[in-house]
Amino acid sequence: KIVFQNFPHTENSLNNHYGKYYRRESGAEFTRVHDKESYRLRNEHRAKQIVKVGKLQKSMKILDVGAADGWLCLAMQKLGMDAYGIEPSQKMVEGAKQIGVQNIQCRPYNKQCFEEANFDAIHCFHVMEHMLSIKQTLRVMNAHLKLQGQLSLSVPCVDHIKNSKDQELVLLFDHVYCFTKEWFVLNLPKYGFDIYEIQLNQFDANTHPEIPAICLNGDHLGGIFVFAKKLKVETSPKLPHCL
Repeated sequence: KIVFQNFPHTENSLNNHYGKYYRRESGAEFTRVHDKESYRLRNEHRAKQIVKVGKLQKSMKILDVGAADGWLCLAMQKLGMDAYGIEPSQKMVEGAKQIGVQNIQCRPYNKQCFEEANFDAIHCFHVMEHMLSIKQTLRVMNAHLKLQGQLSLSVPCVDHIKNSKDQELVLLFDHVYCFTKEWFVLNLPKYGFDIYEIQLNQFDANTHPEIPAICLNGDHLGGIFVFAKKLKVETSPKLPHCL
């Protein structure tokens, strides 16, 4: 009911998949630089949403975990934020640099990537469902955020599934986990986060006609967008073993 784990993965298999083979088109590796207008509009809207809900100020330091080819980082730069990205795919990082992203690393996300209490905000959009250890990821995010720092997370949401077709869009082969609203409500406080807003967004093509073709909240029936603050340092809570 709370979380679904797809077929067993390992850290090496996931790093290999996302570092070398992720995002292929007709068998060839690619970035989405060719679709600039769509991704620019989509991520500029999302950046404004994150800044507004989180009440972020210009020059604040924000990290995009799983930055892909950098469109959110670029949008944050344009809003005057000190934006950083981290992404395991070399092709995606190359694409990010092509469009003008200034600060992006090509490596898996872990505690050694940055100093503790380094960021005012961390954003992670449709990435956590691809990660092997959710508890480790949340611990690292807690460590990298300043006290009262803002965390925004978006993932495909099991709550949107109403039929078998919906299920195919949410429970994809490379999704290690899928989440519900209840999972976040129960577990984020265990990692020192206080949730202050949850948006359960399902795609409506008429909602944002200015943004062509692509769902604002991901390609999987929309998703859940969770906003939280770091209230305390994480103290290693217990979650189910698979997480």
